[in-house]
Amino acid sequence: MSGATAATSGGAAERLLIVRLPLQTLARDRVLLKGLRRLGHEVAERLLPSTERGRHLRVASELWGLGRRYDAVLIGYGCPSGAIIAGLTSAARVVFNAAHSMYEAVVLDRQACPEDSARAWLARLKDSLAFRSSDQVLVESESQREFLARGFGVRRDKLVVSYTGADDEEFHPDPAVPKREVFTAVFRGGFLPATGVQHVVEAARLLARDDVRVLILGRGMLEADLRAQVERQAVRNVEIVTEFLSPEELRRTMLSCHVCLGQFSAHPRLERTIQNKTFEALALGLPYVTMGSRSNREILTDGVTCLFVPPGDPEALAERIRELKRDADLRERLGDEGHRLYEQRFRPEAIARSFVDAVLRGPGYPPQSLRTSLNSPTISRTPAR
Repeated sequence: MSGATAATSGGAAERLLIVRLPLQTLARDRVLLKGLRRLGHEVAERLLPSTERGRHLRVASELWGLGRRYDAVLIGYGCPSGAIIAGLTSAARVVFNAAHSMYEAVVLDRQACPEDSARAWLARLKDSLAFRSSDQVLVESESQREFLARGFGVRRDKLVVSYTGADDEEFHPDPAVPKREVFTAVFRGGFLPATGVQHVVEAARLLARDDVRVLILGRGMLEADLRAQVERQAVRNVEIVTEFLSPEELRRTMLSCHVCLGQFSAHPRLERTIQNKTFEALALGLPYVTMGSRSNREILTDGVTCLFVPPGDPEALAERIRELKRDADLRERLGDEGHRLYEQRFRPEAIARSFVDAVLRGPGYPPQSLRTSLNSPTISRTPAR
């Protein structure tokens, strides 16, 4: 894309450096990067290997020398240590694509350790240092913004809502993909306490006589419990797939189903998070059923772009699936309106424009003194946060 494309989004092309983990680029980073490049912005990448000895020192050394060449250093999702390093060494503004705290993901969601353990305390400390080391922090929802402001004492003006979105090259409608002969609802996600996958199995049991199947795609700590539930309740209309699916296989598998299912637990984390599959379902044009959390209500409208159910209520979930099975027009309308919403707000270019407007060209950001100092040989390496 040319620089002229960037000019149409509100100004000249920006120069950004992203420091990220060497995983297959995670959705939050991938969608934003793709959008920025499509708009004509210059984006360079540096990896922060998760196991390489001396990795933090190497990245710190690079940022010390490279920071002044960029308008901002963007620290990728899941990399709070990168934010801390960048805050100490980068001359450019530091933007951390956090989405949420790692404390919340590891301790509250995956329950990897007790909340009062040393490991939990260290995770919280690392999050706090990362937030304070960054000039701005990208979060997944307005609800998450309020939670981090209250729970971690982060200034609200530092927290910027940046929705995850979905990659339209991986997730897009395709009429050539045939639907399954039996009406099928697909659940994609981790088998974790917060996902409520056990309620999906119970809803499937309630739908056994309605000629409805439920396909569950994922893996996680509750897999054994999930399979035991299926066996104990003799739920024969559920298929569990834990094998890795390529993006193309995943897209075609989801499109072959008639409805996509979200999250259904009463876990408090779900009031703040918006799952990747929410944006994927919108991008695919699939009718979507999920819980009516505060975070979901920020972007979705019941009866227009989705159907909401109360958390922890498999009976309500089963009834919504029956409703969609009976009403093909409703399925089509929800899918079309959801896809229209995706095109307007959650495709890569839309996510990138919101980022540029809020972070790189928002009121007073970056300060003129900092913009000028980026080209000065006497620049301070540690601008005030």
